[in-house]
Amino acid sequence: MTSETDPLAVPPCTDDVAAPAEIGRDPEPVAEALPAAPGPEEVGPRRKRRGRHKKLRGTGNPKHPFAFNPFITMWRRPRATIRAVVAIAPTYMVSSLASLAGIGQALDRASSLNLGARGGALGTLFVAMIAGPIGGMFALWIVGWIIEQVGRLLGGQASRNAVRAALAWSMVPLIWALLLWIPKLLLFGDEIFMSDMTSVDTNPFAAFALLVFVVLDVAAALWTFVLMGKSLSEVEGFSVWRALAALVLGWVLYVGVGLAIGVLIAVAQGQRGIG
Repeated sequence: MTSETDPLAVPPCTDDVAAPAEIGRDPEPVAEALPAAPGPEEVGPRRKRRGRHKKLRGTGNPKHPFAFNPFITMWRRPRATIRAVVAIAPTYMVSSLASLAGIGQALDRASSLNLGARGGALGTLFVAMIAGPIGGMFALWIVGWIIEQVGRLLGGQASRNAVRAALAWSMVPLIWALLLWIPKLLLFGDEIFMSDMTSVDTNPFAAFALLVFVVLDVAAALWTFVLMGKSLSEVEGFSVWRALAALVLGWVLYVGVGLAIGVLIAVAQGQRGIG
């Protein structure tokens, strides 16, 4: 028995044919229903972090030329910091930084010279406040000039102001280390400027505290040397190793010339004494 098809029957709904309820409705575009493909910045661990490396800018104000704090950014981003400093205001605070670093150096040398036994803590602080800035600025100007000449011999391209700015702002760790003198003076008093510290021999806590201060001072000095290498490399346009070589040669020449002058002065005084 043959089956006859009903001419009024509705054919079944398939994927290619819209259902009766969907007749007359525009189909939604497939592309809009699918999520957008991720860009190269959003794929896996290579995703960029917004604000991670913000560009350091200036303010246009001569009194406060930087829109960032070099005393903070110099610790983590020395290259970007010194690049912005040289581009915006290369001479800003250079003398002040050299003066502060000179005060720190003067205080460090006071104990080896046993100044605390002669004038006490107040007298030593007074001498450091006067002699420190003079020595710091003199060292920066002379060493900066020597390193500038050495850098040119090694293929550098930095100007004198750029070299001085790189050296001065690299001493930020030494300047922060000045704050350590507050607890040093409170704990040790006049003895901190003496070569013989009796309290350290009898008090274990004082010995431990002095050891902590020494470690922090050494760390600040080492990080200053690292920052000098990176900063000088940035302004000169050559490698860090070449910058470190320029620094070492500059300081060797500076110390050598100073020793030679000291020997000549001693010889001249000796000859006057004999005469």
